[in-house]
Amino acid sequence: MRSGTASSRQRILRARLTGTMLGVAVLIVSACGPSAPAPGTQGGGAQTPVKGGTLTIDVGADRLKGLDHTSYDGLDRDVANLVVETLVWYDKDTKIVPRLATSWKTESDQLTWTFELRPNVKFHDGTPFNAEAVKSEFARKMNTENALAFRNVGRHMDTVTVVDEDTIRLKTKVPLPIFPNILLGYGAEISSPAAVTQFGKDIGVKQVGTGPYKIETMVAGGNLSLIRNDAYWGEKPLLDKLMLMPIPDPSARTAALVSGQTDLMWKAPPSQLAALKQQQPLTLKLVPSLTQYHWSFNVSKAPLDKVEVRQAINHAIDMKEIKDVAWEGLQEPFIGPLTPALYDEDPSIQGLPFNLEKARELLQKNGITTATPVRLEYVYATDPTLDREAQVLQAQLRKVGIELVLVPAEVATVAQRTERGALRFDIARTGWSNSQVTMAPALANLMKSGGSSNIGQFKDEKIDSLITQLESEFDLAKRSTIVKEITKEYFRAAPWFGGYTQVLAYAWRNQVRGFEPVGKEALYPFLMTTWRAP
Repeated sequence: MRSGTASSRQRILRARLTGTMLGVAVLIVSACGPSAPAPGTQGGGAQTPVKGGTLTIDVGADRLKGLDHTSYDGLDRDVANLVVETLVWYDKDTKIVPRLATSWKTESDQLTWTFELRPNVKFHDGTPFNAEAVKSEFARKMNTENALAFRNVGRHMDTVTVVDEDTIRLKTKVPLPIFPNILLGYGAEISSPAAVTQFGKDIGVKQVGTGPYKIETMVAGGNLSLIRNDAYWGEKPLLDKLMLMPIPDPSARTAALVSGQTDLMWKAPPSQLAALKQQQPLTLKLVPSLTQYHWSFNVSKAPLDKVEVRQAINHAIDMKEIKDVAWEGLQEPFIGPLTPALYDEDPSIQGLPFNLEKARELLQKNGITTATPVRLEYVYATDPTLDREAQVLQAQLRKVGIELVLVPAEVATVAQRTERGALRFDIARTGWSNSQVTMAPALANLMKSGGSSNIGQFKDEKIDSLITQLESEFDLAKRSTIVKEITKEYFRAAPWFGGYTQVLAYAWRNQVRGFEPVGKEALYPFLMTTWRAP
């Protein structure tokens, strides 16, 4: 494994959160010769932000379903924090900072947390944000009968007590040193209780929060229009309106940006980078993401219920070829269970490196060879990059006696086949956002039995026990030791294969200023400083 120190891990994480990449040129400005001073600039190139205007954002093949944790996924989560807010947030150094809560403390029992709430804040519908509103929202998160996409908050909660109008006391089931991190992640947003009652199951497309933008119109699977919240408690955004629109075809995305139909391309596909670099006046920026991906096994089905088969598949995969061929370099493979931005890798721990001979040896012991192959279905969301990725995987696994049957489908279909408990796949691509910028929630959701993203229903009692210890351990040295043990067990059990983060590409027209995307893919806070030159 790659070696790492606390300082190197923090450097990687900070680079991803500030939009700077180690060893990669991050800013490519396409221009043909000198240009006249842009509107909104002063002598020496200093920019004077201009308030107002509409920014049209092309979000590609992503489809917005709703901005509530009862339904959201992918892009929905990235957009939601413009509308609904969390109690806390983090700065560029990953330090937890106030948001809807102004301060907090934990009691000596290491279970009880008291949060002082920001006073005089109102939801978009005019109702007050206060301790009763927080209690109502947390009750919704804790109710196991509610169909929630994310239970990262509710599953840890024991009780919620209103101390006074601006003070709330939250008690966890077990000591939880990372509780503030959990309260900034997906599923921790605070909605208006009145709106939840009024709109019921439609709250996703009618979401009402306290955020800097509010919903003007939203069509599930279609366009979303957000308008500035002029009553926002904090510094207000510069733009009047944000228009988000899906354009699935990669070439059509580039054409829309070049023609001015759109202003900003969100997560430009690798296939379009060469074309984008040649266009003027566009800016293209590459940003390493915190979101990680791997391929999950359905461990309930033979032969994937056998550890040696899962280990063999790990050995059969050449991540460098996938990076170069499918992703055209816009991918960063890693070896362990999590991106090295979140933890310190131990070089003494033996992993499962690319080794075809070892893969064949393990598979042969289980009766699988190129002469006696086994068929496995790979379910994935189709797009040009993921289609190429699937084809590379198929070719690699064929070399060791595994015939990978490709099952490309629309995102909604993939979600139905891979949702927890469905198990309608052999292998499926899984992502985790790392929105809480710490390792325990990621391990708990991806690897622990019952985890929200443990789609293959992997279960290992020793790993479960270690993750439970990690979640409740306050001592940093002990936490580091537990992580090393989890990493060893990960390689022993091989619950999934592969592991990478994407290098995200964003492209925008010359009129767009102040846009500085970072490794965490939420649109908040960097659209707060974005403005449009006249």
